Amino acid sequence: MAQTIKLKRSGTSGNVPSVSDLALGEVAINTYDGKMYIKKNTGTSEVPVESIVRIGDHADQGYSTSNIYVNSASFDTATGVVALDREPAGAPDVTVDLDGRYLQYGETFNGASYLKTINQSLTTASNVTHNYVTLSSGLSVNAVGAYATNTSSGSISAGNTVTNGGYCSLGIGMNHNIAGNFNLISGYQNTTNVGTVDSNIIGGSFNHSESNNGFIAGRNNTINSGSVEGTIVGSYNSIGGGGTVSHHAFSGGYQSRARASVSFAFGAVSNSIYTTADGVNSFAIQGGTRVHSNAVNGFACGMETRVGNDTPSEGETASQGFAQGFQSRVWRDNGFAGGNNSNCFSDSGLAFGNGSTASDKFSNIALGYGVTTSISSTTAEDVGQVVVGVYNKYDSGENEYFSVGTGVAEANRYTSFSIQDRTSTSVADTSGFCGIVMKALAESAAYGSDATAAAGGVPIGGLYRYTAVSQGAATANRIRIRVT
Repeated sequence: MAQTIKLKRSGTSGNVPSVSDLALGEVAINTYDGKMYIKKNTGTSEVPVESIVRIGDHADQGYSTSNIYVNSASFDTATGVVALDREPAGAPDVTVDLDGRYLQYGETFNGASYLKTINQSLTTASNVTHNYVTLSSGLSVNAVGAYATNTSSGSISAGNTVTNGGYCSLGIGMNHNIAGNFNLISGYQNTTNVGTVDSNIIGGSFNHSESNNGFIAGRNNTINSGSVEGTIVGSYNSIGGGGTVSHHAFSGGYQSRARASVSFAFGAVSNSIYTTADGVNSFAIQGGTRVHSNAVNGFACGMETRVGNDTPSEGETASQGFAQGFQSRVWRDNGFAGGNNSNCFSDSGLAFGNGSTASDKFSNIALGYGVTTSISSTTAEDVGQVVVGVYNKYDSGENEYFSVGTGVAEANRYTSFSIQDRTSTSVADTSGFCGIVMKALAESAAYGSDATAAAGGVPIGGLYRYTAVSQGAATANRIRIRVT
């Protein structure tokens, strides 16, 4: 009678015997996988070094990394796997998973990762590296029905209509045109200019760089030629342009422009006025603010504020100027203008309030509503003038070092109190005019007592002209303080 010999076996997929399951020379079979295993000893009988070997493994077929090469390749778009057909005939296929995790001879062995160096023609080199793919030329991954091309080595293009002419550049997305080296481009229809335009990072759509070391994120932004190390975030913003070179600049928001080195522009267009930083080391933020090219270190914030002038007089600058608020403006160095529609024409001066103006000599200050430091024609009377209050009368032709306006409108200006030039030539000289002018007091009513002054509206502590009889005649040329 025929005898059936059955070897040690398992019908469970993936089961592999351990060294304790087999004796030397004993065979085990996985009947589900169709694989046979034996135990081997590479040590001695006294000091055994035992392991399990699958019979028919590629290591037993004489193949090695030095005598196997790639004959052809195919790419499965559904799984993202590149299969490399190896030679000589009969050698197992090699598979590259595009996520870079493993390359296998038909399968992974015990979870180990083996990746070959691959060039543009997808032939393998003799060396083996681990856990990454080295590109000696370039790699193109095409979308279905589209194309992605590389014209320089070490570059990667992936997507639809991506043209990559840069060394070691990466283009992902659609309709990119990449020139220059070491660029990273993603999104839709972004470009780097022909020439040496290196090391840019661009994401979004319709962005363009003509310079080096730039960063763009958003839509329709441009770094113009020569403006290195610029950063743009937002839409329709730019760095450089108009003949300017803007190194290390930042532009962000909507339709902002940084057109000088180390300049910062962030905001939005307002009444067709772009937020613009044209001064070196300048800062323009919010809506329609602008720092002009003659305002180095200028700062403008708020709405439609300005520092400097597009067409300054020869030698005129507004460096270190600061404008804040709405439509306020600084015209000279070290000036400050704030509030609403205030103007500082004074070097190291200040205009703050609503419609306040510091006129154009050193250190003039205007604080209030519609006030202006004293002028003659269009030029400040003197330096160091200070005006406060409302609608002062500023064109009297007098030097008013301190004045208080109490007018009610542009057409009805009035200065109640001012300090003007002293006629004395020294502190010790008590002759001449003291310089104090109390026009409102001089033009006020005269009273005969505190009681009548009170009835006339003079408050406790208030000054009033006192009517007295001197040498038989009434006079009102005396000043009293109401105390009762």
